[in-house]
Amino acid sequence: MRKQLLLKNGQVVFIDGIRNVDILIEKDKIIKIENDIYSNNAEIIDLTGKYVFPGIIDTHVHFRDPGLIHKADINTESAAAIAGGVTTVIDMPNTIPYASTYETIKEKKDIAKNKSYTNIGFFVGAHNDNLQTLLNFPQNEVAGIKLFMGSSTGNVKVENDEYLEELFAKSYLPIAVHAESESIIQQNLQFYKELYNDHIPFQAHSKIRSKEACIESTKKAIELAKKHGTSLHVLHISTTEELLLFDYEKHSTITAEVCIPHLWFSDNDFEQYGGLLKCNPSVKSDHDKEELRKALMTEKVYSIATDHAPHTYEEKQKNYLNCPSGTTSIQHSLLSMLELYRLGYIDLPTIALKMAYNPAKKFNIKDRGELKVGNYADITVVDLNIKSAVKKENLLYKCKWSVFEGVNFTSSVVFTIVNGNIVFENGKLNDHFRGMLIEYNQTK
Repeated sequence: MRKQLLLKNGQVVFIDGIRNVDILIEKDKIIKIENDIYSNNAEIIDLTGKYVFPGIIDTHVHFRDPGLIHKADINTESAAAIAGGVTTVIDMPNTIPYASTYETIKEKKDIAKNKSYTNIGFFVGAHNDNLQTLLNFPQNEVAGIKLFMGSSTGNVKVENDEYLEELFAKSYLPIAVHAESESIIQQNLQFYKELYNDHIPFQAHSKIRSKEACIESTKKAIELAKKHGTSLHVLHISTTEELLLFDYEKHSTITAEVCIPHLWFSDNDFEQYGGLLKCNPSVKSDHDKEELRKALMTEKVYSIATDHAPHTYEEKQKNYLNCPSGTTSIQHSLLSMLELYRLGYIDLPTIALKMAYNPAKKFNIKDRGELKVGNYADITVVDLNIKSAVKKENLLYKCKWSVFEGVNFTSSVVFTIVNGNIVFENGKLNDHFRGMLIEYNQTK
């Protein structure tokens, strides 16, 4: 029988504060959280001087598996996630085939069982012909419905008003929406094509995928959710104006996600990064970035994710019109938030709240997201005093590039524990471990 695992002397980060307590793990669950735990049947890890977080949950990733595995796959990207302290992910449906049926979701689950280091779940994707499939989807099989209200990778947008009304009125599953107005984007794109022909500069991306496109579509999604009482999660908010549309106190089922690229970069960075920074929605102005950061400690921002969306380096070197949108950040999402902690934008308990507890709560993830007796032992340990230099050779992404390359983070992930197993320790990955499929507590 496997020994217990005892984590001693760490600064344990709960959503309501930080306490110096021990954590005892047996098999895959936390069985005790107390001061000065003793066990004569435990492997003991002394975490003096280190901070112990609930395992990070990233509810917005594109691992490209199946169908796009020249860019990334579940194995490589989940390895990068583990190295970044992420223990659970929810993967988006825009793969090949598009994951819009029970059968395509089952295919992704079968792949994940053999390839994923993290615990993993999936969104089922909406398209114009699968409304009844979504409304009758079996319970506890997916995290929610992904709805594109603007085109992105895969071009599966839904703009039919009757469809949207019925979906928002009848869905028992949370709806995660990519909100950008396609008509505004196309008008802007045509303007820049006439101005630059095929030589549109990447700096124009934030004007093509403009503030107005985001605001109009986000307003529409929120209005539908208010009308029908829908559980709505608006993904990758990128503008100051969108933040003002959310009122969690009055409408607690309508929530906003911000993503790492929009917290870290602005449209001024296109000159340095070019196509590597092209993502949808675009990063916006320095002012928008600053306001998103200032909102991290408020209820306007419900959760923090990555929208990790790899493409090959060669694809990202193409000109604007042929360069696919998407960037990489999951290996450094927690470290980037710890930098914002040092800058005073967020405290450590709020990182735990918005990168673990709230994501689990929003998508009804069973027994995860919180350091609590009875929960799965998903735990991330960081050292705030050991620096991490981002170099190409230590990137675990299949695409082997990152907009964070060259950054020297002031913190490091030292342990990642998944379901009671040490999967990452001081830079070394346990190649043999595989995570679980997420379980849910859903009701119709």
